[in-house]
Amino acid sequence: MKNKSLWAEVFFLTVSLGIILVPVLNAGVVSIPGCAARPNDDDTSSGGWYSDASDFALLGGQIADIYFPVCLPNDVKVKKFTAIVSNDIPGGTHFSDFEVDLERVNLLTGQEDIMGGVDANYPTGVTYNRTPLSTTQISHKTVNNNLYSYVIHISYYYSDPGKIFHGALIYY
Repeated sequence: MKNKSLWAEVFFLTVSLGIILVPVLNAGVVSIPGCAARPNDDDTSSGGWYSDASDFALLGGQIADIYFPVCLPNDVKVKKFTAIVSNDIPGGTHFSDFEVDLERVNLLTGQEDIMGGVDANYPTGVTYNRTPLSTTQISHKTVNNNLYSYVIHISYYYSDPGKIFHGALIYY
């Protein structure tokens, strides 16, 4: 009887500790560098693009959609999305037309769902360097790699150069 009692206590402690440890082990962050983007020639034919270890920028001020692949652990819950961006043109205009979204894409249908996103709403004529923009307003929080792939989508809505994407952080 002592062995059964001992195993029952070990099982109880394992389950108890597991319940306590799951939230701690389920916390993390994924970082995506600006250089992860490789746009199509169709998007960048009018002016080219620039990428190095930490940055991505369209050089000619094109209107374009750029996608970055994201690898997230299955079954985690996304809690926060942060994009780090710059406006390096003093006196630049229309910086608010620069949007960065975290999206999931249904592998069977191609349907894109925005999970969370940020807009760069800076005053005209002001230069900002490496500004983190964050949101905790996340929809479709639970990652399901069996049905979805995940991407960061940058929309350049206005042909104004100087908008730089330095990277993103996805907290789960």
